[in-house]
Amino acid sequence: MSPHAPKHGPADMGTSKNGASEFSTGFERIAQALAIGTQLELAALLNIRQSSISDAKRRGVIPGEWALKLYQLYRLNPRWIYDGLPPVYLARPDATGTPARPGPDASFLLKYAEGSLVAVRMADASMEPAIRKDAFIGINLHDKEIVPGKLLGVDLPFEGITVRRIQLDESSGMAVLSAENPAVPQQRVTKEQARAMVMGRVVWILALA
Repeated sequence: MSPHAPKHGPADMGTSKNGASEFSTGFERIAQALAIGTQLELAALLNIRQSSISDAKRRGVIPGEWALKLYQLYRLNPRWIYDGLPPVYLARPDATGTPARPGPDASFLLKYAEGSLVAVRMADASMEPAIRKDAFIGINLHDKEIVPGKLLGVDLPFEGITVRRIQLDESSGMAVLSAENPAVPQQRVTKEQARAMVMGRVVWILALA
């Protein structure tokens, strides 16, 4: 799993298959769905600085935090933003055709410092049934504490970014990385290696139907 999807997405997009910037393609889809015309309007909707829009445009990406906010605020489908896959909304717009306005849970992202979250997409079924393949995952990069039983984003050598539970064995100085899928074997590494692999704690999961 890489930041967003198999090799492209919320945290790392680049260029689409037709050669266009994936920021441009994603912005066009967002603008179409929300009836906006400028990047300044998008900044206002997301409550971010114009410079954040410029940075994302320069990198050619639509950050995962934006996709999650747009889902929370308007039920805009992240897969529509990144891949153009319908439906546009994961809930119906209201009777006037306007997307649903923010609900009471839409502000939870505000408790995280800017730049502390990274969005990725599970590229395999190693954490099923807890996390479905292709689900979007939010990792808090500022919380790297290894707590038994908690879901942690890890960067595994030769495998890339994925999610594991980690159990520390203080007596042996080793750590055990476990997947939910029983077909995926446990991995034993030193505590130092485990801490170096941890990106942060998984703080949200968005499984799309």
